[in-house]
Amino acid sequence: MQSWLTEYGVETVLGQQNVQTGYEDCRASVREDVDAEILLHQSGGKIHRAQLVNLSSTGFKMTSLSGVDPSKPVFIRLPGLPILAANVRWEGFSDFGCEFARPLEAHVMEVLLKKLRNQR
Repeated sequence: MQSWLTEYGVETVLGQQNVQTGYEDCRASVREDVDAEILLHQSGGKIHRAQLVNLSSTGFKMTSLSGVDPSKPVFIRLPGLPILAANVRWEGFSDFGCEFARPLEAHVMEVLLKKLRNQR
């Protein structure tokens, strides 16, 4: 007996790439895994600690247990860059997906990824 996943053409479970639909590939830009501690600011002077999980030219995923308000913009500083504004697009327990107000240029991403990976 086939599971409903294979019966309807879905060959992998949630959280893994679906070979048929390629849902991982439909993102606006490629996500690069990183592991860096960051501070983020929100209106009202609140500063939160967060762990940067991945980064792309259009946004990032972070983990934070410090009470980030997803309805307010976040402002982060990454090595060698001015403060960047972003909006929270999704949240799940302590994970947050954020979209930059202005995408990062490709050469900026290259340099930034090198700096972040050298911090480990």
